[in-house]
Amino acid sequence: MSDYYSNKLSAGRLRLCYDLAPPRVKQYLNAEIDFILEKIKPNDNVLELGCGYGRVLINEALRVTKPGGKVIFSSYSEKFWNDRLNWFHIQSEHGLIGEIDYSSTGNGVIVCKDGFRATTFSKEDFNILVAGLKKDYKITEVDNSSIFCEIIV
Repeated sequence: MSDYYSNKLSAGRLRLCYDLAPPRVKQYLNAEIDFILEKIKPNDNVLELGCGYGRVLINEALRVTKPGGKVIFSSYSEKFWNDRLNWFHIQSEHGLIGEIDYSSTGNGVIVCKDGFRATTFSKEDFNILVAGLKKDYKITEVDNSSIFCEIIV
């Protein structure tokens, strides 16, 4: 799968995914950026992990965050499914990802015939993820498109 990302989703090709995005997807992207920017202060140290298709990089993110810091994960809201699927369809038409396997796609997961798979985390999935950590956390839905899970380390 690592070759898939190197060959199909290099920086330039990933940029094209966003350039081709319909207006509703661009609204989602802006809402995500605005939400995160509200959380960052000018003197904060920020480490971004798992951007793009590697959304949850469960224990490592917590390990490298100093006490009192925050780890913020995001995923797509199920309310955004139709817009997200349309966006991936556009990416597929432009050869940025493989042909979508509609018989295997559903329930928040987009599967392509070439092996690409894009998953999501629901609010319930985030609750399960955090349950055993014994950390304070907050789950927020933004713009009916994104779910954020903020964990205080």
